[in-house]
Amino acid sequence: MAVTIPASIGLLLVSIVVWVVTDFAAKGKIARNIVAGIRIATTLSSDEAWLAGHQAALPLAKWAGIIGSALSFIILFAGGFTEILPTLPIIVLCSLSYAAFILSVIIMAWMAHRAARSTQ
Repeated sequence: MAVTIPASIGLLLVSIVVWVVTDFAAKGKIARNIVAGIRIATTLSSDEAWLAGHQAALPLAKWAGIIGSALSFIILFAGGFTEILPTLPIIVLCSLSYAAFILSVIIMAWMAHRAARSTQ
């Protein structure tokens, strides 16, 4: 249980932040900057590329946010049964959840790059 609480809260927070920041940037509520958003060379090249990149990544960001949030609750719930369940499956679930989220962020960056490049 001690490991699952910070792991699930961390996954929940990062899932929501990535979704919200991508959504705000796709809607023009976050202007092109070097602090928040998908900050790669192609999306930073122009305001049009910034919007196109975030709009292209938004559907995946939404699903990553929803699935990451759901997995965080599953990890938290499973952590309450450490007396019954062995710890290893919970650690594996947590590791796979984070790995899947990182992979989705990499794919979002690739999608944003392609969309931003098409505006040039």
